[in-house]
Amino acid sequence: SHMASFSLASYVLRIRNVEDQEWEYLDSFGASGQDLFAFLHEYLLALGTQMSVDSENKRLIKLRAPLRRNDKERILTGMLVTGEWGYTSDLQDVESGKITHKRKVEESENFPFYFLIYVPKLNQRGVVILQRLGNKGIRTQLLTDLEGYFTTLFEDLRIRINPLAPGSVVDHYLSNEGRVTAIRLIQFYAPDDVASLFKDKETAVEDVYTEFIIRAKGDKKIPIYSRLKAVLDGKRQIKNLVEVEGVNPQVVKLNIDY
Repeated sequence: SHMASFSLASYVLRIRNVEDQEWEYLDSFGASGQDLFAFLHEYLLALGTQMSVDSENKRLIKLRAPLRRNDKERILTGMLVTGEWGYTSDLQDVESGKITHKRKVEESENFPFYFLIYVPKLNQRGVVILQRLGNKGIRTQLLTDLEGYFTTLFEDLRIRINPLAPGSVVDHYLSNEGRVTAIRLIQFYAPDDVASLFKDKETAVEDVYTEFIIRAKGDKKIPIYSRLKAVLDGKRQIKNLVEVEGVNPQVVKLNIDY
């Protein structure tokens, strides 16, 4: 028998500060420095104990236990059940042709969808992966509910979930009109002199990190496209994108203007 087609769609997860139009760090956002990983864990658990009902659009969303939480990788996974009501329909046995159930207006037909949310440390971007079933999905509903809830708690912040750009898109922007304006090499360490301000090295590393920035002046650019292409094609390691003596980055970030 022919099954409906399943697919996975990937999205980028970000928090925008409406005041200064900057993106927030996900593990330390807002005035109180909250961690989005912990926040989403609580939010999803709440969706497990009580479903969220959108009466206007006649849709519901609920978490189907268990919610899996991986603290080391900072990943949340599980199933979200979503359904719509507001119209009648017949459930029919395809073998016998008999009507087995007449669905009422206030009954919701529910579908489970897999989700994965990754909230990295020291980062302004996370990743959300949502399952789709044919043309059905949960992005709109999850986003509507989460955005609404988030804004009531943090007036000056907005949570965003936008489609994630594949390599070909990155390629297009960089080769056509994109310009690399900065290369940022990040090391999770504190120089000795700075570390000495803290109780010990461990505490220092928890509170600060070191960043080495190579920045293009004015409207100039850093002509690094061919090396970056090699990274995207898997022929070069990202940490070898640029080599600076004495700097051994764990994370390399590029600012790209287009």
